[in-house]
Amino acid sequence: MKMKSLLREIGIIVMVVLSLALVTNSLRPSGLRLIDTGIPIMQPVEANNPVYAIPLDKAIEKYKRGETLFIDARSYEDYIAGHVKGAMNLPDHHFDELIDDFLSRTDTDIEIITYCDGEDCSLGHNVAEKLYQLGFERVFYLVNGLTEWQESALPVVSQKIPGS
Repeated sequence: MKMKSLLREIGIIVMVVLSLALVTNSLRPSGLRLIDTGIPIMQPVEANNPVYAIPLDKAIEKYKRGETLFIDARSYEDYIAGHVKGAMNLPDHHFDELIDDFLSRTDTDIEIITYCDGEDCSLGHNVAEKLYQLGFERVFYLVNGLTEWQESALPVVSQKIPGS
């Protein structure tokens, strides 16, 4: 009788602890994904940072709606060599020099997707964070942006560098 009672109490404790753990995990911005649905979700850069990586399919939807500003965070030379059609260039390395002009022409309510190129490129992420800190609340970044964009046969523009 005591063994049966002990097992029931252990079962209740395990259920309570498991329930609390699942609720806590679901409330955390960086909680563990317990079930792989196969659907990519936006992931925060850091737990306390509201700038999110955006999956390519969501970026494409936003691009097609035409209400999202795409920003290429790479150098001007890389931008000219090829960029998302309609994207503007705001290089991370020259951000401080160019931000005043950008702010004078851009409403902080606009939705923005920044990108660079390469799995390890952090320029898009850096620019997204800087823009968020300046008051842009709907800022996302596209990981490996230009490569992903090109591999999906989406519109890319290249220009000749003036003077070459």
